[in-house]
Amino acid sequence: MPVTPFHGGIGLACKGPLGARFSFTVFVATQIVIDLESGYFLFTGQYPVHRFLHTFLGSLVSLHLGLIALGLLGLVWLYVAAWLRGRRL
Repeated sequence: MPVTPFHGGIGLACKGPLGARFSFTVFVATQIVIDLESGYFLFTGQYPVHRFLHTFLGSLVSLHLGLIALGLLGLVWLYVAAWLRGRRL
């Protein structure tokens, strides 16, 4: 998750003027994907911890991975909501 104020601050600064054209949820999901890579290298003691996903090309990759993750979470939520209502999709 975005651990530094820089991540959240930039997202909120973009959300204000762009409104509905900017998804803060997608932004946060992208930051989570990027920080998972850094977390892995940090916990395994491999340096530098900021590698591929902290490049411009890597940020585009993480954007796509974040969108896929949100889509999967949305699908899971649909199934859970249907199950809670006692219906089948």
